[in-house]
Amino acid sequence: MVDHFLREAIAGDADLTVGLATRQTIESVYPQTKRTYLSLGGPELSGCNLFYIATPDALRAVRFWRAAEQDRKRPWLIAWRFGPLTALHILIGRPGVEKVFETVSKRLGTRIKAVLLPFAEAAIDVDSTRDLELVRDIFTRAR
Repeated sequence: MVDHFLREAIAGDADLTVGLATRQTIESVYPQTKRTYLSLGGPELSGCNLFYIATPDALRAVRFWRAAEQDRKRPWLIAWRFGPLTALHILIGRPGVEKVFETVSKRLGTRIKAVLLPFAEAAIDVDSTRDLELVRDIFTRAR
């Protein structure tokens, strides 16, 4: 999973690469999991907590995210941080993940790209008892 992400990230030639998975990828394997999904146009997406920082320019995006992270469950507030016109373009225009990352890249002055991962497990983090039980089940089955 990580090797796949790194190969795609390096080939993508961005300052920062973010790993994402579609709702379909996740729920086809783990329908019981509760995730936060972004709807940017196209498939709904969930973050995977996989990031590839290729250049120092990526730190602009990291600094932005550190300030915006408190709103991660409310994507419209994150979009609003780019200004009303950009927020409307992203939220109403729903241009798709590539265009959104292109717009955000321009606003932050860095090249940000997404890698859509075909691994449902990539989107599962452990921030609840239910998630911990799921991860334990995944590891048990993998043995």
